[in-house]
This record gives sequence, C-alpha cells and structure tokens, in this order.
Amino acid sequence: MDRLKSYYQKEVCSLVMGKVPVMREYAAMIALVLVGFFSFWSPSQAQITITMDEIPSIPGVTSEYSVEAGDSIPVDLGLAGGPQLWDFSQNFTTDTTDTVVERIVALEDTPFSQLFPGANLVQETGTVDLMGFDTASGYQFMNVNEGSLDFLGFGFQDTAGNPLGINLASPLTMIPLPLQYGSTWNDEADFSGTFRIENPEGSPLPGDSLNVKIDLEYRREGQVDGWGTVRIPYGQYEALRVRRYETTQVDFSVFVYFSYVSVYADTITMYIYDWYTENLGAVATVTGRVNEEDSLFSTAMSARKLIWTNALEERPGDINGDGVINVQDVVMSVNHIMEIESLEGNALERADCNADGQIDLLDVFGLVSAILGVGECEPSVKAPGVTQEILEYLETLKPYFEADDFSRFMALVKGESRVPMEYTLEQNHPNPFNATTDIGYQIPDCGSPGHTTLKIYNMLGREVVTLVDDMKEPGLYKATWNGRDAHGSDVASGVYFCRLTAGNFTATRRMLLMK
Repeated sequence: MDRLKSYYQKEVCSLVMGKVPVMREYAAMIALVLVGFFSFWSPSQAQITITMDEIPSIPGVTSEYSVEAGDSIPVDLGLAGGPQLWDFSQNFTTDTTDTVVERIVALEDTPFSQLFPGANLVQETGTVDLMGFDTASGYQFMNVNEGSLDFLGFGFQDTAGNPLGINLASPLTMIPLPLQYGSTWNDEADFSGTFRIENPEGSPLPGDSLNVKIDLEYRREGQVDGWGTVRIPYGQYEALRVRRYETTQVDFSVFVYFSYVSVYADTITMYIYDWYTENLGAVATVTGRVNEEDSLFSTAMSARKLIWTNALEERPGDINGDGVINVQDVVMSVNHIMEIESLEGNALERADCNADGQIDLLDVFGLVSAILGVGECEPSVKAPGVTQEILEYLETLKPYFEADDFSRFMALVKGESRVPMEYTLEQNHPNPFNATTDIGYQIPDCGSPGHTTLKIYNMLGREVVTLVDDMKEPGLYKATWNGRDAHGSDVASGVYFCRLTAGNFTATRRMLLMK
C-alpha cells in the first residue's frame, strides 16, 4: 500500500508542479483547478461596464491559443491599477509551445445536455487529461445571466468513448456581472464523483482500468485589479486584468480490493491572472506555481495567449461588425424597424437574420435568442417567436430609446401597437355584405398628422359617399358604411370600391353589396 501511495503521490505532485506534460491548462475539473484552467469568456475595458450582452456565446466561435508549461516560465505581470501596458506578443520562453483550439458549441451537440440543462454557453476543448490519465474531447458548461458568469461543471469522454460528467454541487461564480475595474467577489464550490479510467503505464495496480474517486472543496477570491492595454500575437486591445486566488482541498482515491484508498490529499493554493478584452474574452492567462506566496510573481507554471480566432469575422446578427452579437446590434435593428435610423450596405444584410429579405421582429427575436444562448441568428435557422425570456430582455433596452419610441416598439412586440409601421387598407368585413360593413385602415407615424380620405365609388367610378375626410393621427382606424349615398339614400346591389388616400399613399378594395 505504501508503494501504491508513493506512486500516485509522485504522479499527482508532478502534475501539480508542471513536470508531467499534461492538462495544458484546460483539463477536466481537477486539472482545471490545479493548473488554472478556468479561463472564461468575458469582454471588458476599463471604462466599460460589462454585461451579459457582451459575452460571446455564439456556437461556431473558434479560438486558437499558444500554451507554455514548465517549472519556471519568466513573466512580467506589471502592476495593479492603470493605465498599464502588458506585452505578451513574444514567446515567454524559447521552448517549443503547444497550440490548443477551443470552440463554442451548442448544448444539444454534446453528450451532456441532460446533465447540464441550465447551460447556455458551452466550450469544447481538444484532448484533455484527468490527473495524468488521457481522455478525449472535453466540454466546460457555463451559464451567463445578468448577475454573473457561472461555471456549472465539466464533461469529457474517456478513451473508450464513454461520457463522464463532473457536475458541481452548486454553480461557481467565475465573474460577477456587470464587471468593471474594482470588482471583487468570493465564491466556493464542492464536488465528489467516481470514474472508471484507463490504468496508466507503470501503475502498481493490475488491470486495464481503474475506479477512482475525487473529492474537492474549491474556494476563489477574485478582483479586477488593473486596466490598460494588452499586446498578444493576434493584436493590441484595451483590457482589464483579473486576479484570482484559488484554494483547493483535493482527495484523490483509487479503488483497491474492497474499498477506496486515498493516494493523494492536499490543500493547494495558486494565483492566476486573466486579461479580458471587450470582444474576445480572456486573451491571455498566466498561472502561478503551486502554493506561490508572492501575488506578483516573476516565474509561472503555465501561460497562454490568443493567436487566432474567428470571433471578429462578419456573421448574421453582428450588425455593427464588432465581432459579437450584443445589445448594440439589437438597438440598431430596432432603430431600423422603427424608422429612427436606417441600416445600409453590409449592416443591412447582417441584420436580416433569417435571410427573408426584410428586417422585422423575427430578426430582433433571433438576435436576442443568440445573446441569451437559447438559439442562433443564422439564415439556416428559423427565427423564433416572442417568448417570456425575450420579452424580459427587450425590457432592458428602455434606456437606449426615447420613452415614446420604446413604448411604441414594445406595443408592436406584444401585438398591442396603436402605431402601425405602414399604411394599410384592409378588406372590408363582412364581404359580401347586406346592411353594413366595416373597413379598417392604418396610418403610420410620419412625424405629424396627415390628411386622410376614405371614399366609396360605384362601378362607373362615380363617388357615392365620403366616409373620412380629416387630419388623422397615427393609429388604427375603422369606418362603417351602411350602404347609403351622401344623401342618405339606399344604393342598389352591386360592386363598389372603397379608396383610401393618405399623403402619397393610395389603395383600393373591391366590395360586394347584396340585398
């Protein structure tokens, strides 16, 4: 038994100190905790308050990072406060670096949708490792809401293709929202789970696979302690620096004969720094060595930085072309629909989410669905209808509009609009009719009341009666014709025409009177 403990203690300690070339900073939950895997999407800038709308969560966003790991990677963290300049454009060391790719995927495209039903942001990594044991594709599951970006857990598949999930007992707050310079937070999470994994080469235990048990108590203190400019191979961006101090109590056990035997138990602390930008999320991460006491350390255990992403490529819904679909895109779409401002060129094309040739409420709902992580804004995806979640989000747009404009828009969304978006002459009802018929028409908001007429003509084009001749405010109207002429006399059965004239608009409907 002592030989067993000695073997696994050596393996885990090597993993923690970076001597085993695994994890690459984004492994499953244990590896995440031990080497600072938690790098999450959250755009930021010192002068900007970050909300849930600005966190990229669209499936298909792929990012590539260079990753360096070792015992003593030289780093220059700079100072707290701002403005600062952090230059990570060159390699941290002369050693060969690994390249890793992460991408955002739809929850239903993973084998863990039932385990993490509350996830609206799912990130897939490449090959990952769990405590030195090889696994295959892994996913981290998060929830973005108005108050925070929460980590829900991790899912991966072992080498046999079996899905294994790590679901935290309660969500872990990665960052609070809104996020800004000076933000601080504390959070904790626990986990206990058992897995069947491949027996590593050199293990003193027999067999091809092992049953292992992991118990975690995880604590985090976070602070946005700096702001300025960060340089990475991909470019130069305004950024916030987030400092995390993490404490993890780990108990790693292996099933031997009739019970689980603890082969590694320890309390591990580490400092981790992330640099967040407005549109790209965490573009750089530096992880201190285990149990490092100096918060501004000069040597790190691992470091990574963004070298490529398609996040800034133009795509449907990204109306202003800034790389993300957020509240600004929704505002621009609404302005176009309400005729406050007009979209042109590529912006007009990107605003047509469902590619039906027009910008309407369905496109707005598609934008909001993409932001909330419950749908996509793509031509191949049918734009959704209004839901309670979409309504609640639209209510947050109020500060971006004049009070009257916002009221008109929400009335339109709810189907209660008294201010139409265009002139309309409806077909009379009933038709054919005997005694009376109703004729509905709409006058849009043209800035001021307009002169409107609604007249009835016979088959010879002669005017029978004028039903409306007035200045009309924007709104929905209904006129009733009783089958009589301007003198109050009943007219004969036959075909008649009603004609609406308002400004430059003219429309005619055919009616049939039967007595």
